[in-house]
Amino acid sequence: MQRFIYGLAIGLFCWATASAQAPLLVSHLGAEFQWDLQPFTAENAPESHVLTCGSSSVTVPMPATSIPIRDVVPGPGSYTCVIYAQNTGGRQADPDVPFPLFQSGYVPGSPFQLAVLAEPEEPVMGLGLGQTALASGGGTTVTTASVTTASSGSGIVLSIDYYYAGSTFVSVSDSKGNTWVQIGSEIVSTYSSVAMRRYYAANATGGTGHTFTLTVSGGTLISSIAMTEITTTAGNGVTLDQSAQTQDDTTPYTSAGITTTVADEFLLSSWTAEGDGGTYTQTAGNSFTLLESETAGSDYFPLTTGYRIVSSTGTYNGSWTTTGGAAATVVSTDSFYEVVGGSAANSYYYMANQ
Repeated sequence: MQRFIYGLAIGLFCWATASAQAPLLVSHLGAEFQWDLQPFTAENAPESHVLTCGSSSVTVPMPATSIPIRDVVPGPGSYTCVIYAQNTGGRQADPDVPFPLFQSGYVPGSPFQLAVLAEPEEPVMGLGLGQTALASGGGTTVTTASVTTASSGSGIVLSIDYYYAGSTFVSVSDSKGNTWVQIGSEIVSTYSSVAMRRYYAANATGGTGHTFTLTVSGGTLISSIAMTEITTTAGNGVTLDQSAQTQDDTTPYTSAGITTTVADEFLLSSWTAEGDGGTYTQTAGNSFTLLESETAGSDYFPLTTGYRIVSSTGTYNGSWTTTGGAAATVVSTDSFYEVVGGSAANSYYYMANQ
């Protein structure tokens, strides 16, 4: 089998300069190596990746691009590791053989240091409710009033709706420059009038004057954005555990159930509807507490959020009723927890496209 490598670690050919890598600390044996590939053609496709740490070596056949650390190393400790792509096509001299791309300056094919902790990180209850805000509008952008969020350590969730039949979603953003990751996928009401999305920043940068903006485009612009800050005790941000979203046209409007994996979690439910207009009064069910709600049904869709903090694992779902006429609704429930001992972004050891 011909090996294709980058760097100087096991080198046959060197197409990139190896550089010293900083020690990389993972949380526990259950953490995961994960990597992405450059585009490749059929003739130069890798067949597998080989990951070597100390005296242990494993081959990960394509198309898999991840492996738990416990399947690579025998136990806690410090290891020198290297990863490379390989195939049987004899493409030794072709520099176009695809290699994994990594974050944190890692050079594929060069050694890196891995430290595995003796004890796993334990999720703990440190979550609470911080700031909330909601804004609705009829322009290309809708921005909330400013709030004062924690400077760091909080998770923030954005729930948005917009007129699906007459406009197009463009983006969500905030005044502190956070990166927003979509939760689940967009869900559209039965009659294709309103769509809802959720986004979150796991460990958000915050502070005074913090605003949140939804941008849409199109001819008929009706949209709303709601933000929810989830505060933490250890300052590590939040980890998304479970999410569910549902079309439900029969009251009470209830999401599909989510089964949490950690005892202490923060649950957030979002709801919106297309209906008869007028004034809406939304009520949260299933022990959720109403946070923000748009009530002007003649002007906007009635975007609504509510939360619940639980202390045991189980199956949960958000549920809503309203006094307004709701012909077709969409509802979601998402759950979050905090981990002590490292930031949420580092709960797994990601090797991903830059």
